[in-house]
Amino acid sequence: MPALSADLQPTSAQLLWIIDVYGFMVAGALVTMGTLGDRIGRRRLLLVGRRRSASPRCSPRSPPPRRC
Repeated sequence: MPALSADLQPTSAQLLWIIDVYGFMVAGALVTMGTLGDRIGRRRLLLVGRRRSASPRCSPRSPPPRRC
């Protein structure tokens, strides 16, 4: 948050909205993924997510990860 505040210089009300939007997005993703898990199965959804998150890291063309 400090870097975001320094770049955008929001007011306190705007900063509160920025923080709240993250909560709204997580809640929306939770409901969406719960519904999708009910329809196609929790295990299959977990395997699809694992495959999607691992595929860019394992591709031969991807650059090595940067260290922070």
